[in-house]
Amino acid sequence: MPHETTGDTLDDLKSKDIDNLEHVMKGRVRRLFTSKLEVTRFMSAMLFGTLAKIGMNMDPSITGDQAQKIMDDLGIKIEPRGDYQGDDEWRAGTYIYKNNEIVTFIGGAKLNTIAFKWELWAASKVMNASEQG
Repeated sequence: MPHETTGDTLDDLKSKDIDNLEHVMKGRVRRLFTSKLEVTRFMSAMLFGTLAKIGMNMDPSITGDQAQKIMDDLGIKIEPRGDYQGDDEWRAGTYIYKNNEIVTFIGGAKLNTIAFKWELWAASKVMNASEQG
């Protein structure tokens, strides 16, 4: 029977992930955009800016498989999550990890019907979300 140490269970990993996200989200920034194109530009700037800050400069000549190998070698993982409901809906978005720690969260954009603008929350340990886009 294998020996299980602290941190090995799914509950332990989920707890650590939530703690890391809450730590990153302390520096969150709310952004409003007038178009979906502006949202896409902002999300791209956050994604590629984060990758550059954590050691991966994207080169348009590399293939998807090459990029995945580089990310694996650098301990980088990009994980889109959209399956949250109710009070946890704010957690839906793109998570960027370096060595299993969240470094950047880019929320999913939603149309704010009061301001009639696209609203997005972003937070990062390595990027200044208020200056992107």
